[in-house]
This record gives sequence, C-alpha cells and structure tokens, in this order.
Amino acid sequence: MLEEWKSLSKIKDMCFLPMQEEWKDIPNYKDFYQVSNYGRVKSLSRIVKHSLGGSKIVNSRILKNGKDFGGYPTVSLSRNGSQRSFTVHKLVMRSFCGESELHVDHLNEVKTYNLLYNLEYVTHRENISRRQDKTKTSSKYIGVSWNKEIEKWGAFFRINGKLKYLGSFTNEEEAGRVYQERLKVYLETKLKVINNT
Repeated sequence: MLEEWKSLSKIKDMCFLPMQEEWKDIPNYKDFYQVSNYGRVKSLSRIVKHSLGGSKIVNSRILKNGKDFGGYPTVSLSRNGSQRSFTVHKLVMRSFCGESELHVDHLNEVKTYNLLYNLEYVTHRENISRRQDKTKTSSKYIGVSWNKEIEKWGAFFRINGKLKYLGSFTNEEEAGRVYQERLKVYLETKLKVINNT
C-alpha cells in the first residue's frame, strides 16, 4: 500500500501528498477505528471477547479496501458484534469535516484517490452536473438544450417535478448562466425557509 502512495506522488499534475499523515477517530467508532487524511483506515488495538469465552487482544492494523458496485473503495467496520460497510471517501469527510447531508465529490474524478484535499462536499445537483457525460447531451451545461425549430438554446429549470421555461438564447453560455442564476436563487430561498423553521 505504501508503494501505491509513493507512486501517486510521482505522477505529474497530481497534488503532492501532505508531509504528515494525520489520523482522526471515525464518528460512532471512537476507540475502534481511525481514518487518515491519506484515505487509509485502521483498526485500533483493543481487547475483545472471544466467541469461545475469555478475551483476546486485537492489534492495530491498516484495513484492506474492498469495492462497492460503483467502484468506490470500501471498508467493513464492526462494533459490539455488528458489522457495516462504508465507502472510504465518506469516512474521510465525516471524520475531518463533520457530518453532512451533502454528497462527497472527488475533485480529480478518480474514485480511488481518497486524500482529504481531493474531496469536497457538494449538492446532489452539483455532483450530477459534474459527472454528466457531455457527449450524450445537446449542451455542456445542465438545464440547457438546443431547440432545432427556432435554432436557439433553451434554458429549463425543474422544481418539484415541474419544468419551468427560463428563455431562449443565441448563446449556449448565456443560457447556462441564466440557469445557474435561477438555481442560486432557488437554493438561497430554500435555505432561508430551512433556517426559519
């Protein structure tokens, strides 16, 4: 595993590894597991009850990653006889940045590169728009499509399942900007409602 980290630091155009690996307790697994800013997970040394009676010492060790159906690295954590699987990128963000309802995004779009500085919290909409396959849409902007009949770019915004027409534009970038402005207003309004309740 260490060789993998060393080889990553040699790849051009990738961020350098932080000088010091820092470990933090994983929420709800304090004294059992920690995760590092490098995206590694370790179990902590502890005494556990043996299934045949008595107790045994479990030594600290770095956990091996599995993968979920989406290709994201996972680890299995157990506590009090209960085992659960977690994606590593979510454990890194929860442990270093706190719990959030937001999605975790990989800035360089590499699912296995779970270093803290390569991760950020984003909205579901931001996450989808960043991953959208640009070759399958008529526009590089979310909420924008080409109208063949009038030969202009249309901007549309969906709220609660209802499509709202924002206008037609000769410029694709302008249509994308109008969509983003409408999205910003919508999110600010929604945030105000949440804060006032």
